[in-house]
Amino acid sequence: MKNKTVIVLVVAALGLFAYIFFVERDSMTTSDLQEREDRVFGEFARDSVTALTVSGPKGEVTARKIVDADGEERWRLTAPADLEADASAVRSVLAAVDFVLADRTVEGSEEARDPRYGLVEPRIKASFEMKGGAKTAFAIGAEDASGEKVYVAIEGEDRFHAVEKDFYDSLDVGPQDLRDKHLLGRESGFDGAREVSLEGGGSIQRFSREGPDSPWKLERDGAKILAASDQVGELLREVERLRASEFLADGADEAAIEKWGLASPGRKLTVEGETSAAVSFGSPCGQEGDGIAATVVGSGVIGCVPKKIAEVLDRPRARFEEMRPAVFEEEGVKKIEMKRDGRVLVLEWDDDEDQWTIPGKGGDAAAIDQGVVGDLLETLSSARGTELVFGAEAIKALGEPDATVALELDAGRDGIELKIWGPAEGESLQAVRRAGEPAFLRLEEDVLSRLSTDPLAFRQRVVENGDPGDIASMVIQGPAAQKLVRKDGEWKVVAPVEADADDGAARDLAGFAARIEVSRFVSRKAATEHGLDRPWAVLEAVFEGKDGDPDRTVRILVGDEVGDSGERYGRVEEGESPVFAISASDAERLGRPAVARDAVGIDTTAATKVEIDAGSRGKVTAVMKDGQWIGEERPDLDSVTLKRLLVDLGSMKAVRTSSFYVDKGFEEPELTVRIWSAGQEAPKELVAGSRTPDKAEEAYLARVSGLDVAFAVPARIIDDLASVASVDANDESRHIVTP
Repeated sequence: MKNKTVIVLVVAALGLFAYIFFVERDSMTTSDLQEREDRVFGEFARDSVTALTVSGPKGEVTARKIVDADGEERWRLTAPADLEADASAVRSVLAAVDFVLADRTVEGSEEARDPRYGLVEPRIKASFEMKGGAKTAFAIGAEDASGEKVYVAIEGEDRFHAVEKDFYDSLDVGPQDLRDKHLLGRESGFDGAREVSLEGGGSIQRFSREGPDSPWKLERDGAKILAASDQVGELLREVERLRASEFLADGADEAAIEKWGLASPGRKLTVEGETSAAVSFGSPCGQEGDGIAATVVGSGVIGCVPKKIAEVLDRPRARFEEMRPAVFEEEGVKKIEMKRDGRVLVLEWDDDEDQWTIPGKGGDAAAIDQGVVGDLLETLSSARGTELVFGAEAIKALGEPDATVALELDAGRDGIELKIWGPAEGESLQAVRRAGEPAFLRLEEDVLSRLSTDPLAFRQRVVENGDPGDIASMVIQGPAAQKLVRKDGEWKVVAPVEADADDGAARDLAGFAARIEVSRFVSRKAATEHGLDRPWAVLEAVFEGKDGDPDRTVRILVGDEVGDSGERYGRVEEGESPVFAISASDAERLGRPAVARDAVGIDTTAATKVEIDAGSRGKVTAVMKDGQWIGEERPDLDSVTLKRLLVDLGSMKAVRTSSFYVDKGFEEPELTVRIWSAGQEAPKELVAGSRTPDKAEEAYLARVSGLDVAFAVPARIIDDLASVASVDANDESRHIVTP
């Protein structure tokens, strides 16, 4: 094949490709046309429309699709004026054209000239252009006899159609309907604003910031204070997205500006920055006075915007004053410096380790409780003042601050420095002043207590003493003095009584001895108020030595209560161990016997005789004969019920152990049960004393013979047994004594 022939074929192929790509790609396919057979505009593709013109009762308007410099398509009005179009409104008209259906069709151009169809002098004329230049013109005429249809004729077709009347309503648009309603143009935006002034109510409020990421400052009394950035941001957003319900004037002259109260506006917002604009607000407008006239100064356009914008513009200055001492994102803090009592503590964020550290401590971040630092930052960021107090005299009266805290932020953001005062005598509010501001905040939150220059306050809240599995024995001195020994992997109580230990309670005690999860560290040295020189309880745990190492004894001292919290002071009696606070639940464990809770049960499987003594309420004795319980003085005794209750008694498990050596609460027993079994000389005895004071617990104090331990047992079992002995089954009186 000759080179000349090849070139001709290539050129022809490129031409065919170009035709297909640029022309045929926007053409309707056969299947597309079949799907649109019942539509008035069979060859219509919304996305391919490039221009729309409508001429009707509201005037003539033309909208064209244009392409921005960045390649983005958008709609713009080209007649009667060059204006930004409301893209959604244009799309709504095109949707109406797209989906209009022919209810019935009238053939013949002669019929279209009949005046009753209104197509000779139509109410609306419209046209649209498609990619490629194809233009379709159509007209909307009169309503039919039913008043529910209108007639539509497409130019060049020898027929016309009756369609739903709402097609006319959708096409009854003018320049006001299709122009963009935003008072500021679509390109306007205040993200880059640096200065804002708000005039209204006889005053001017001025705001400024260094950059888009910097906080807003509010001018007051010749100085700048931190502004509520969310409020300033909302103000700018509300004005930025203002939409006019109607436009009152284009190219407004002085008379129009005067008419709508914009010559001396009651309110005016001026913004300087990447986008600068001044928006004035004047007189009421709208059919019901529910709008307010507004104009972008210098635009000549006056719009009627919703009156509710006045609520934002008229906000008092106090709404724009930041009542939070510090505004920051926790993840943006890189350094914290605290000064208090003549000492300084610095915490730094380590990006590599992703945690807080104390410089100069060898980078030992593991020793820092990350949660405590998080709590500090949370307190600082969430605190909110109740009052902003201005004036040099008021600040001077505060005296020297009790503490200061400085935060270094990332990404070049301005740091934050706060001075903090505790409550004055007889008051409850603290005071916080932001550095450089002629004012301070009063606030209820206790910020001061979070600030400590002692690294101990940020130490991991755990005291590690060893592995709980290595503990061989534990001795507890105090309200529940006892000794526990581990034998063959099982814990036993060996003093003051010998009994199986409650596995859960023993493991909890061993876990506490090995690893104390403290509520907080209090101080490096014990003081009189901690009560550790006269401990409330002492836990002594012996850890077995490994690989020939000797056994090691750890003594944990527990002192006075911390206020009325139930917590108690504690420390490990080794070296320079600091004072800490243990939880109320840990303190409670140390004050209870660790005896197994099922030790209160009595074996009733071989019972031959039972005596149930409910005191003044009655007494019953029964013996076992031929598999049935027979009442010695109560022939009506229900053997089945008694059998069930004795099974419950045998499997009874205490709600909790209460104490050793208890007499209180047993002065007037609620119930005494004695069980004789085959081969036993003396009966087993359970004594139920007073009801425990915690009503939610639903329990009685109880003890069994041979074991000097008081338990709290389920009230249901005791009440049911007492009812068997009671001469009055309806007697529900209870004798409640605090043990």
